[in-house]
Amino acid sequence: MQGGTCALPRCQATGKTKRLAIDHDHRKAAAECDHDPKTQACRNCIRGLLCGPHNHELIGKYEVDLQDALDYLESPPAPAILR
Repeated sequence: MQGGTCALPRCQATGKTKRLAIDHDHRKAAAECDHDPKTQACRNCIRGLLCGPHNHELIGKYEVDLQDALDYLESPPAPAILR
């Protein structure tokens, strides 16, 4: 499992001060989900446990843009243009 810490590397949050959040993939199609109508939880959507800042300020806020950012870092446009 995650060893009791936030799932993102180099984060030492353990949930002792503030509980770790359950991170869900909200982009999954409804057909892939098995939501409990009472809790809105879905085992098929759960990705892991994250600390509050990573869950809300990183993944929750920028989830859609993360792949674009990774692609940019892997293949920045400037070197090809400046050659």
